[in-house]
Amino acid sequence: DHVHPAPGGHELLAQAIVNHLIETKVVAKTGDWNSEAVAEVEKKILGNIDAKRHATALRNLAKVLEWGGKFDESSRMAERASQLDPTDAESFFRLAAAAEAQGKYQEAVKYYELCLQVAPKSAAAVTYIAVGGLYERNGQFDLALQYYRLAQKYATEEQQARFIVQSLTLIGGVLAKRDNFDEAEEMLLAAIRTDAGY
Repeated sequence: DHVHPAPGGHELLAQAIVNHLIETKVVAKTGDWNSEAVAEVEKKILGNIDAKRHATALRNLAKVLEWGGKFDESSRMAERASQLDPTDAESFFRLAAAAEAQGKYQEAVKYYELCLQVAPKSAAAVTYIAVGGLYERNGQFDLALQYYRLAQKYATEEQQARFIVQSLTLIGGVLAKRDNFDEAEEMLLAAIRTDAGY
């Protein structure tokens, strides 16, 4: 519902306000207000920016851009976020999702793997589901099953009913596509037993 400018945007706005105040003679420019003074103010302000919080803001912007179909811009913001905070798994997840949306599947898998390296165990299931989905959409059903089963394993360990049901349902779907209907039925019934309301 609104956008916050980046530090560079605030700088441009501040400079425009100061210049307008000088031009309209609201304030007088003194000899000590020069490019060195501006650089010193910029250094102080930028020095107070918390890198983790800045990374989170960039990652959230990447997510919004991704939702809007602006995958190049989303990738740039997520990349900057991952550089500021290389422990933020969601930045790598955003990079993977944007790459996948652009058909860059190998790049997407690379970013999903980076996500898994830094993600807490509780975030593993959703990432394995995403990788499985990538392989399933590309007709690589053996790999899809492998990742969906990993998702089921981690979701079970972390007691994440939603992802247990989702992984069982996805496994059942892939098995049905491979004409393994008996095992597909077992998976789907297990999903229903886990959470009938899902």
